Amino acid sequence: MATAGTTTTASTTAGGTYEERLAYADERLNLRGAMWRYCVQSGLYWVAWCPIAYASTYLLGRGMAPTLVGTVLALGSLCSLFIQPPIALTADGGGTTSIRTLAVALASGITVSFAIALLSHNVIAMSACIVFGLMLAQNLSALSNAVSVYYVNRGAKMNYGLARGIGSASWSLTSLVIGTLTAAYGTDAIMWLALGTNIAMTLGFMMLPTPKDVPPVTCEDVPAAEEAIEERERSGGQSYVGFLKGHKSFLLVVLGFSMCFVMGNIIMSYVLPIMGRVGGGPQEMGVALAISAMSELPAMFSMQALQRRIPTARILSVAAVGYVAKHLVIVFATSIGMLYLGYGLQMVSYAIYTPCSVYYCNQHFGEGDKNKAIGLMVMVNPISAMVGNFAGGLLTDVFGVGAALVFGLALSIVGAVVALAGLMPELRAERA
Repeated sequence: MATAGTTTTASTTAGGTYEERLAYADERLNLRGAMWRYCVQSGLYWVAWCPIAYASTYLLGRGMAPTLVGTVLALGSLCSLFIQPPIALTADGGGTTSIRTLAVALASGITVSFAIALLSHNVIAMSACIVFGLMLAQNLSALSNAVSVYYVNRGAKMNYGLARGIGSASWSLTSLVIGTLTAAYGTDAIMWLALGTNIAMTLGFMMLPTPKDVPPVTCEDVPAAEEAIEERERSGGQSYVGFLKGHKSFLLVVLGFSMCFVMGNIIMSYVLPIMGRVGGGPQEMGVALAISAMSELPAMFSMQALQRRIPTARILSVAAVGYVAKHLVIVFATSIGMLYLGYGLQMVSYAIYTPCSVYYCNQHFGEGDKNKAIGLMVMVNPISAMVGNFAGGLLTDVFGVGAALVFGLALSIVGAVVALAGLMPELRAERA
């Protein structure tokens, strides 16, 4: 039997006992150190994503009208949809490029595009760079999640919720820094911070090798797992079109959460005008988003244990209802305190959806389709951003930010119903 400290032949990668394949994976990947490296990568990823999420605040600070800001952000989301299928197919094993190589390439592209945007004095060139950077950034999240799944399926003891919770804590602290720097130095501080954090994120991805020659080492030797494994593998490796046709209930879940996320993008993109409704400013903006991120920690840290006791479909249904509750509070807030409460309800919406969606995809789809499913779950954000940023900017310009919030709330209610309809077959099966 091979051990982690010996040279393992290539034949072991294609077969051998579970222990031999696990030993080969450990030799190539240092599985025992994978968790702490992934936690570092997750923290750096969300530190970098935080200033990217303030792109609307940066563009408004550069003098753009809300409608134009919404259009730029919506274009970034639209473009991300076109590159998502080939990225997901490659991550699922449809190419020769590893997940890490893809992630490093995207992170490097984001850094370069934002650097050009910061130095540019031409509105068209700056907008084009922001669109390109957002297009890459919105696909990078799927790759970050895919790294976790890659290591779990090769025998590493990973706690995605813990890693994602570290990411939320990192986001929270970064948000406070952004609020302080923006108040002191203006919105250009957002883009300078984005450049530095994206370089750090790129280094974080480089810590996590994902070579193609290390196959999954799921323990097929366990009789109780055999049938489920065979069923998942029979459904794996489909074309993207075949995958979409074969999982219509899953697409309802994606569509429903996309509608719920529209409001989330509106309250993120137009957070300063929303704060202005109750007398807040940049400092309160940073505090609100920090509260939002910190409220995610309990759900993120407990999700691994929670999903072992409660079916993931049921947890996702709670998230759908949680979005409606959160958005109701924000729409009808009459004080900064109420807004803080609304942002804090992130704990029963996004905080549940994000880790649970990864566990859900890993449990319900074959090895060849996991990253397609994860990619679609992640693409909920750019799909909703496309609608939320464009419609939100237009409504804010014409009728004020209140109209944009009412629009987002209405979509959230409809979206929750659609998502629950997509989850209903599994919820009924649980009761049977």
